Amino acid sequence: MHSDLHLHLAAADPGPRFAPAPARVPGPPAPGPRPEPDLVLRRGTPADASALRRLAQLDSVAPLGEDVLLAFLDGVLVAALALTGDRVAADPFAPTGDAVALLRLRARQIALTAGPRRARRRRRFLLPRWG
Repeated sequence: MHSDLHLHLAAADPGPRFAPAPARVPGPPAPGPRPEPDLVLRRGTPADASALRRLAQLDSVAPLGEDVLLAFLDGVLVAALALTGDRVAADPFAPTGDAVALLRLRARQIALTAGPRRARRRRRFLLPRWG
């Protein structure tokens, strides 16, 4: 009796047990957090001279000089700020507004901390003493 059972099951089987998955059509990316680009600010070095010249030519401005702050977006130089004169060179084909704003903020911080040490000591003694 069991020997005929597999013949009956095979004859009654309409085909594959699982229907093939429908073809996926690529759509918009899934919603969710996107990775933020890396923005790095640092002072320029002599090794950055050629990259600075290229950036100045790209932005159609005169070279900025040697004392500069640089902004790198995902490892690519996108903006530079001269620490003397507040001149900027930025890549016109990249989103550089935030990078330039951060460069200006950092330049102000550097200017505030670069004052003469003697003047800072004098200010400390002008504060009233309590107690």
